[in-house]
Amino acid sequence: MIRCVIADDHSLVRQALLEVLARDGGIHFVGAFEDAGQAAACAVRERADILILDVAMPGYSPFDASRLAKKSVPSLKVVFLSGYSDDIYIRRAIEAGAHAYVLKSSERQELRIAIEKAHRGEKHIPMADRFFNRPIEESGADYHLTVREREVLKLLAQGKTVKDVAIILGLSGKTVESHKTNLMRKLDLHNKAELVQYAVAHKIIFVNVP
Repeated sequence: MIRCVIADDHSLVRQALLEVLARDGGIHFVGAFEDAGQAAACAVRERADILILDVAMPGYSPFDASRLAKKSVPSLKVVFLSGYSDDIYIRRAIEAGAHAYVLKSSERQELRIAIEKAHRGEKHIPMADRFFNRPIEESGADYHLTVREREVLKLLAQGKTVKDVAIILGLSGKTVESHKTNLMRKLDLHNKAELVQYAVAHKIIFVNVP
């Protein structure tokens, strides 16, 4: 029996996953939470096998939660759930010790397969090859920017709000605002439209043309 803890801030999503994964047997949930920090604490306390975390939740950063939990229980495997296939999410998940990264749009069995593979110590990150072949640090952003400023630039250009960026990167809103101010000053940008134009021109983001 694989003992799991899950964290997702949407109660309907949590409940649906609990029901679907428990239905076929072999997986037992010892905790379900809306906060990554609480889930990590439970995983450590219960010596769970798998910690399942949504990548974008308010409150405690899921990436920090993964690091802290794995530091306390090195055998713990972390599976990230995400509605995003962006490189930046994948990179942060990998850096946080992910054994698996599963899109919420995947088929139902995809998460079960990821959990079972992670439990065996195998990786399940289908997008990893694409990510490593095109690292974010080489995305074309101005060399005067720090890595963090490039991350903030890309997310803002994709239409994310400061609050969204703070959650994704595990930063405070004030810190994100500071990075935004610095990068716009360095690049001599004055508004959101110019920021997006810069990101497109430097191939930081790509726009699909019909």
